[in-house]
Amino acid sequence: MSEPPNQPKNTDAVLGKTAPPPLSGAVLGGIAGVKHRLKSQVAEHRIAALSEAIKYGDAGLELIIQALDDEPEQVRLFACLGFATKSELVALLEKGVVSWNKWRSHTVLWEYVEVDFSGINLRGKNLRKINFRQCNLSGADLRGADLREAKLYKTNLSGANLSGANLSGANLNGAILKGAILKGVKLNRANLSRTDLREFNFCGAKLLKVNFTKANLIGMNLCKANLSQSKFIKANLVNAQFVEADVSRVNFRGAYLLGANLSELNLSRINFFGSYLEGANLNRVNLSGANLSQATLKNPNLDWANFHQANIQGSDFWKVKMQRVILPNGKRYSSGQSSSSVGWLT
Repeated sequence: MSEPPNQPKNTDAVLGKTAPPPLSGAVLGGIAGVKHRLKSQVAEHRIAALSEAIKYGDAGLELIIQALDDEPEQVRLFACLGFATKSELVALLEKGVVSWNKWRSHTVLWEYVEVDFSGINLRGKNLRKINFRQCNLSGADLRGADLREAKLYKTNLSGANLSGANLSGANLNGAILKGAILKGVKLNRANLSRTDLREFNFCGAKLLKVNFTKANLIGMNLCKANLSQSKFIKANLVNAQFVEADVSRVNFRGAYLLGANLSELNLSRINFFGSYLEGANLNRVNLSGANLSQATLKNPNLDWANFHQANIQGSDFWKVKMQRVILPNGKRYSSGQSSSSVGWLT
Protein backbone atom coordinates (compact mmCIF):
# COMPACT_ATOMS: atom_id res chain seq x y z
CA MET A 1 0.00 0.00 0.00
CA SER A 2 1.51 3.36 -1.07
CA GLU A 3 2.26 5.99 1.55
CA PRO A 4 0.58 9.42 1.48
CA PRO A 5 2.84 11.71 -0.65
CA ASN A 6 2.81 14.58 1.83
CA GLN A 7 3.97 12.50 4.82
CA PRO A 8 7.57 11.77 5.90
CA LYS A 9 8.97 8.41 4.91
CA ASN A 10 10.53 5.97 7.43
CA THR A 11 14.00 6.97 6.25
CA ASP A 12 13.39 10.74 6.48
CA ALA A 13 14.80 12.93 9.22
CA VAL A 14 12.29 14.36 11.68
CA LEU A 15 11.50 18.03 11.14
CA GLY A 16 12.99 19.89 14.04
CA LYS A 17 13.88 23.53 14.71
CA THR A 18 13.43 26.32 12.20
CA ALA A 19 17.12 26.78 11.40
CA PRO A 20 17.76 25.59 7.82
CA PRO A 21 19.84 22.42 7.48
CA PRO A 22 23.17 22.44 5.65
CA LEU A 23 22.93 21.84 1.91
CA SER A 24 24.69 18.48 2.29
CA GLY A 25 22.53 17.45 5.23
CA ALA A 26 19.74 14.89 5.40
CA VAL A 27 16.60 15.60 3.39
CA LEU A 28 13.73 16.69 5.61
CA GLY A 29 10.57 14.66 5.22
CA GLY A 30 7.65 15.17 2.88
CA ILE A 31 6.24 18.34 1.43
CA ALA A 32 6.59 20.00 4.83
CA GLY A 33 10.36 19.58 4.59
CA VAL A 34 10.39 21.08 1.10
CA LYS A 35 8.39 24.10 2.29
CA HIS A 36 10.73 24.51 5.25
CA ARG A 37 13.85 24.60 3.06
CA LEU A 38 12.23 27.05 0.64
CA LYS A 39 12.17 29.54 3.53
CA SER A 40 15.94 29.40 3.76
CA GLN A 41 17.87 32.61 3.17
CA VAL A 42 20.39 30.63 1.11
CA ALA A 43 19.52 30.41 -2.58
CA GLU A 44 21.27 27.06 -2.98
CA HIS A 45 19.05 25.56 -0.25
CA ARG A 46 15.92 26.77 -2.04
CA ILE A 47 17.15 25.33 -5.34
CA ALA A 48 17.76 21.97 -3.68
CA ALA A 49 14.23 22.08 -2.27
CA LEU A 50 12.76 22.79 -5.72
CA SER A 51 14.47 19.70 -7.12
CA GLU A 52 12.46 17.67 -4.61
CA ALA A 53 9.19 19.60 -4.96
CA ILE A 54 8.33 18.09 -8.34
CA LYS A 55 7.99 14.69 -6.61
CA TYR A 56 5.00 15.88 -4.62
CA GLY A 57 2.44 16.30 -7.37
CA ASP A 58 0.12 19.27 -7.35
CA ALA A 59 1.38 20.61 -4.03
CA GLY A 60 4.96 20.60 -5.32
CA LEU A 61 3.86 22.22 -8.56
CA GLU A 62 2.41 25.13 -6.61
CA LEU A 63 5.74 25.65 -4.84
CA ILE A 64 7.64 25.72 -8.13
CA ILE A 65 5.20 28.26 -9.56
CA GLN A 66 5.69 30.46 -6.49
CA ALA A 67 9.46 30.23 -6.99
CA LEU A 68 9.08 31.91 -10.39
CA ASP A 69 8.83 35.14 -8.38
CA ASP A 70 11.91 34.42 -6.28
CA GLU A 71 14.34 37.33 -6.08
CA PRO A 72 17.62 35.60 -7.03
CA GLU A 73 17.78 34.93 -10.77
CA GLN A 74 19.31 31.47 -10.30
CA VAL A 75 16.28 30.35 -8.29
CA ARG A 76 13.84 31.65 -10.92
CA LEU A 77 15.89 29.95 -13.62
CA PHE A 78 15.82 26.62 -11.80
CA ALA A 79 12.07 26.95 -11.27
CA CYS A 80 11.57 27.55 -14.99
CA LEU A 81 13.59 24.48 -15.86
CA GLY A 82 11.31 22.44 -13.63
CA PHE A 83 8.89 22.32 -16.56
CA ALA A 84 10.75 20.47 -19.26
CA THR A 85 8.49 17.72 -20.60
CA LYS A 86 5.20 18.09 -22.44
CA SER A 87 3.30 16.51 -19.54
CA GLU A 88 4.86 18.97 -17.08
CA LEU A 89 3.97 21.91 -19.33
CA VAL A 90 0.40 20.64 -19.69
CA ALA A 91 0.18 20.38 -15.89
CA LEU A 92 1.39 23.97 -15.63
CA LEU A 93 -1.14 25.13 -18.23
CA GLU A 94 -3.92 23.45 -16.27
CA LYS A 95 -3.05 25.66 -13.29
CA GLY A 96 -4.42 28.60 -15.27
CA VAL A 97 -3.41 31.50 -17.49
CA VAL A 98 -1.75 33.52 -14.70
CA SER A 99 0.61 30.70 -13.74
CA TRP A 100 1.37 29.85 -17.36
CA ASN A 101 2.11 33.46 -18.32
CA LYS A 102 4.40 33.87 -15.34
CA TRP A 103 6.53 30.97 -16.58
CA ARG A 104 6.32 31.99 -20.24
CA SER A 105 7.41 35.56 -19.51
CA HIS A 106 10.73 34.17 -18.24
CA THR A 107 11.31 31.61 -21.01
CA VAL A 108 9.91 33.16 -24.19
CA LEU A 109 13.33 34.40 -25.35
CA TRP A 110 15.23 31.25 -24.42
CA GLU A 111 16.12 29.55 -27.69
CA TYR A 112 16.53 26.15 -26.05
CA VAL A 113 13.04 26.15 -24.51
CA GLU A 114 10.47 24.87 -27.02
CA VAL A 115 6.80 24.51 -26.22
CA ASP A 116 5.31 21.68 -28.26
CA PHE A 117 1.55 21.48 -27.77
CA SER A 118 0.90 19.96 -31.19
CA GLY A 119 -2.42 18.13 -31.24
CA ILE A 120 -3.41 19.33 -27.77
CA ASN A 121 -7.12 19.46 -26.90
CA LEU A 122 -8.02 22.90 -25.55
CA ARG A 123 -11.58 22.92 -26.82
CA GLY A 124 -13.75 25.49 -25.04
CA LYS A 125 -10.97 26.50 -22.63
CA ASN A 126 -10.73 29.97 -21.12
CA LEU A 127 -7.35 31.13 -22.40
CA ARG A 128 -7.96 34.86 -22.40
CA LYS A 129 -4.67 36.81 -22.49
CA ILE A 130 -2.65 33.59 -22.69
CA ASN A 131 0.96 33.94 -23.85
CA PHE A 132 1.47 31.26 -26.51
CA ARG A 133 4.11 33.31 -28.30
CA GLN A 134 6.21 31.10 -30.64
CA CYS A 135 4.58 27.92 -29.31
CA ASN A 136 3.75 24.93 -31.50
CA LEU A 137 -0.03 24.47 -31.55
CA SER A 138 -0.18 22.73 -34.90
CA GLY A 139 -3.19 20.45 -35.17
CA ALA A 140 -4.55 21.68 -31.83
CA ASP A 141 -8.26 21.54 -31.07
CA LEU A 142 -9.16 25.09 -30.11
CA ARG A 143 -12.82 25.00 -31.06
CA GLY A 144 -14.82 27.54 -29.08
CA ALA A 145 -11.80 28.55 -27.01
CA ASP A 146 -11.63 32.01 -25.48
CA LEU A 147 -8.41 33.47 -26.89
CA ARG A 148 -9.29 37.12 -26.54
CA GLU A 149 -6.16 39.31 -26.36
CA ALA A 150 -3.98 36.21 -26.58
CA LYS A 151 -0.32 36.57 -27.53
CA LEU A 152 0.11 34.35 -30.58
CA TYR A 153 3.11 36.05 -32.16
CA LYS A 154 4.75 33.63 -34.62
CA THR A 155 2.72 30.79 -33.11
CA ASN A 156 2.42 27.66 -35.24
CA LEU A 157 -1.31 27.13 -35.72
CA SER A 158 -1.06 25.13 -38.93
CA GLY A 159 -3.88 22.63 -39.19
CA ALA A 160 -5.40 23.84 -35.91
CA ASN A 161 -9.17 23.85 -35.55
CA LEU A 162 -10.22 27.32 -34.41
CA SER A 163 -13.89 27.02 -35.36
CA GLY A 164 -15.99 29.34 -33.21
CA ALA A 165 -12.98 30.52 -31.22
CA ASN A 166 -12.89 34.09 -29.95
CA LEU A 167 -9.66 35.76 -31.05
CA SER A 168 -10.83 39.34 -30.60
CA GLY A 169 -7.85 41.58 -29.87
CA ALA A 170 -5.39 38.70 -30.22
CA ASN A 171 -1.90 39.30 -31.59
CA LEU A 172 -1.27 36.84 -34.43
CA ASN A 173 1.55 38.81 -36.01
CA GLY A 174 3.52 36.34 -38.11
CA ALA A 175 1.47 33.35 -36.95
CA ILE A 176 1.47 30.23 -39.16
CA LEU A 177 -2.12 29.47 -40.19
CA LYS A 178 -1.65 27.11 -43.12
CA GLY A 179 -4.52 24.63 -43.19
CA ALA A 180 -6.12 26.10 -40.06
CA ILE A 181 -9.90 25.95 -39.78
CA LEU A 182 -11.29 29.42 -39.04
CA LYS A 183 -15.00 28.86 -39.54
CA GLY A 184 -17.03 31.22 -37.36
CA VAL A 185 -13.93 32.60 -35.66
CA LYS A 186 -14.16 36.07 -34.08
CA LEU A 187 -11.28 38.33 -35.08
CA ASN A 188 -12.39 41.87 -34.33
CA ARG A 189 -9.39 44.09 -33.43
CA ALA A 190 -7.00 41.18 -34.00
CA ASN A 191 -3.49 41.73 -35.34
CA LEU A 192 -2.99 39.51 -38.40
CA SER A 193 -0.07 41.45 -39.83
CA ARG A 194 2.51 39.41 -41.75
CA THR A 195 0.31 36.30 -41.73
CA ASP A 196 -0.23 34.05 -44.74
CA LEU A 197 -3.96 33.74 -45.41
CA ARG A 198 -3.89 32.92 -49.10
CA GLU A 199 -7.21 31.64 -50.48
CA PHE A 200 -8.91 31.82 -47.06
CA ASN A 201 -12.68 32.22 -47.15
CA PHE A 202 -13.92 35.00 -44.88
CA CYS A 203 -17.16 35.55 -46.79
CA GLY A 204 -19.66 37.28 -44.48
CA ALA A 205 -17.20 37.46 -41.59
CA LYS A 206 -17.01 40.31 -39.09
CA LEU A 207 -13.47 41.65 -39.23
CA LEU A 208 -13.76 45.07 -37.64
CA LYS A 209 -10.53 46.98 -36.94
CA VAL A 210 -8.35 44.03 -37.97
CA ASN A 211 -4.70 44.74 -38.79
CA PHE A 212 -3.74 42.98 -42.05
CA THR A 213 -0.55 45.03 -42.56
CA LYS A 214 1.90 43.24 -44.90
CA ALA A 215 -0.22 40.06 -44.82
CA ASN A 216 -0.35 37.68 -47.76
CA LEU A 217 -4.03 37.69 -48.73
CA ILE A 218 -3.81 36.47 -52.33
CA GLY A 219 -7.17 35.22 -53.56
CA MET A 220 -8.88 35.82 -50.21
CA ASN A 221 -12.67 35.81 -50.30
CA LEU A 222 -13.96 38.82 -48.38
CA CYS A 223 -17.34 39.06 -50.07
CA LYS A 224 -20.02 40.51 -47.78
CA ALA A 225 -17.47 40.77 -44.95
CA ASN A 226 -17.58 43.66 -42.49
CA LEU A 227 -14.10 45.18 -42.74
CA SER A 228 -14.88 48.53 -41.17
CA GLN A 229 -11.75 50.39 -40.01
CA SER A 230 -9.43 47.50 -40.89
CA LYS A 231 -5.89 48.09 -42.16
CA PHE A 232 -4.53 46.51 -45.35
CA ILE A 233 -1.35 48.59 -45.42
CA LYS A 234 1.13 47.05 -47.92
CA ALA A 235 -0.92 43.83 -47.92
CA ASN A 236 -0.83 41.48 -50.92
CA LEU A 237 -4.44 41.37 -52.14
CA VAL A 238 -3.93 39.97 -55.63
CA ASN A 239 -7.26 38.65 -56.97
CA ALA A 240 -8.97 39.26 -53.62
CA GLN A 241 -12.76 39.46 -53.71
CA PHE A 242 -14.55 42.33 -51.94
CA VAL A 243 -18.01 42.12 -53.51
CA GLU A 244 -20.65 43.65 -51.18
CA ALA A 245 -18.09 44.06 -48.39
CA ASP A 246 -18.30 46.92 -45.89
CA VAL A 247 -15.01 48.77 -46.36
CA SER A 248 -15.90 51.98 -44.55
CA ARG A 249 -12.77 53.75 -43.25
CA VAL A 250 -10.51 50.93 -44.44
CA ASN A 251 -6.84 51.78 -45.12
CA PHE A 252 -5.39 50.39 -48.38
CA ARG A 253 -2.22 52.48 -48.26
CA GLY A 254 0.47 50.80 -50.38
CA ALA A 255 -1.68 47.68 -50.89
CA TYR A 256 -1.08 45.42 -53.89
CA LEU A 257 -4.54 45.00 -55.45
CA LEU A 258 -3.73 43.51 -58.83
CA GLY A 259 -6.89 41.95 -60.27
CA ALA A 260 -8.86 42.57 -57.08
CA ASN A 261 -12.63 42.85 -57.37
CA LEU A 262 -13.85 46.04 -55.70
CA SER A 263 -16.85 46.56 -57.95
CA GLU A 264 -19.84 48.57 -56.71
CA LEU A 265 -18.23 49.34 -53.34
CA ASN A 266 -18.49 52.60 -51.45
CA LEU A 267 -14.85 53.66 -51.30
CA SER A 268 -15.56 57.26 -50.41
CA ARG A 269 -12.61 58.88 -48.61
CA ILE A 270 -10.68 55.59 -48.54
CA ASN A 271 -6.88 55.83 -48.45
CA PHE A 272 -5.27 54.22 -51.53
CA PHE A 273 -2.05 56.25 -51.32
CA GLY A 274 0.71 54.45 -53.22
CA SER A 275 -1.44 51.40 -53.87
CA TYR A 276 -1.17 49.21 -56.97
CA LEU A 277 -4.46 48.59 -58.79
CA GLU A 278 -3.45 47.01 -62.09
CA GLY A 279 -6.38 45.17 -63.66
CA ALA A 280 -8.59 45.88 -60.64
CA ASN A 281 -12.34 45.88 -61.10
CA LEU A 282 -13.54 49.32 -59.99
CA ASN A 283 -16.80 49.21 -61.89
CA ARG A 284 -19.45 51.50 -60.35
CA VAL A 285 -17.33 52.27 -57.26
CA ASN A 286 -17.73 55.46 -55.29
CA LEU A 287 -14.27 56.98 -54.94
CA SER A 288 -15.45 60.47 -54.04
CA GLY A 289 -12.92 62.14 -51.77
CA ALA A 290 -10.64 59.09 -51.87
CA ASN A 291 -6.86 59.47 -51.66
CA LEU A 292 -5.37 57.94 -54.83
CA SER A 293 -2.19 59.99 -54.66
CA GLN A 294 0.84 58.10 -56.03
CA ALA A 295 -1.39 55.11 -56.87
CA THR A 296 -0.87 53.00 -59.99
CA LEU A 297 -3.98 52.16 -62.05
CA LYS A 298 -3.08 50.13 -65.13
CA ASN A 299 -5.84 48.46 -67.14
CA PRO A 300 -8.50 48.94 -64.46
CA ASN A 301 -12.22 48.85 -65.14
CA LEU A 302 -13.54 52.28 -64.13
CA ASP A 303 -16.95 52.16 -65.80
CA TRP A 304 -19.46 54.35 -63.94
CA ALA A 305 -16.88 55.19 -61.23
CA ASN A 306 -17.25 58.37 -59.17
CA PHE A 307 -13.98 60.30 -58.65
CA HIS A 308 -15.57 63.52 -57.42
CA GLN A 309 -13.02 65.43 -55.27
CA ALA A 310 -10.66 62.43 -55.25
CA ASN A 311 -6.93 63.17 -54.82
CA ILE A 312 -5.11 61.73 -57.86
CA GLN A 313 -1.92 63.78 -57.55
CA GLY A 314 1.07 61.82 -58.88
CA SER A 315 -1.09 58.83 -59.86
CA ASP A 316 -0.28 56.68 -62.88
CA PHE A 317 -3.27 55.83 -65.11
CA TRP A 318 -2.68 53.60 -68.13
CA LYS A 319 -5.12 52.05 -70.62
CA VAL A 320 -8.07 52.78 -68.42
CA LYS A 321 -11.44 51.28 -69.37
CA MET A 322 -14.09 53.82 -68.51
CA GLN A 323 -17.67 54.73 -69.39
CA ARG A 324 -19.65 57.55 -67.82
CA VAL A 325 -17.14 58.46 -65.12
CA ILE A 326 -17.58 61.40 -62.74
CA LEU A 327 -14.26 63.27 -62.72
CA PRO A 328 -12.61 64.89 -59.68
CA ASN A 329 -13.86 68.30 -60.83
CA GLY A 330 -17.45 67.01 -60.95
CA LYS A 331 -17.64 66.83 -64.73
CA ARG A 332 -18.75 63.65 -66.53
CA TYR A 333 -16.61 61.69 -68.92
CA SER A 334 -18.76 59.68 -71.33
CA SER A 335 -16.52 57.15 -73.10
CA GLY A 336 -13.06 56.38 -74.38
CA GLN A 337 -9.73 55.02 -73.25
CA SER A 338 -6.92 57.04 -71.73
CA SER A 339 -3.19 57.10 -72.15
CA SER A 340 -0.73 57.39 -69.28
CA SER A 341 -1.66 61.04 -68.87
CA VAL A 342 -4.15 61.91 -66.16
CA GLY A 343 -5.06 65.21 -67.75
CA TRP A 344 -8.48 63.85 -68.67
CA LEU A 345 -9.28 63.47 -64.97
CA THR A 346 -8.46 67.01 -63.95
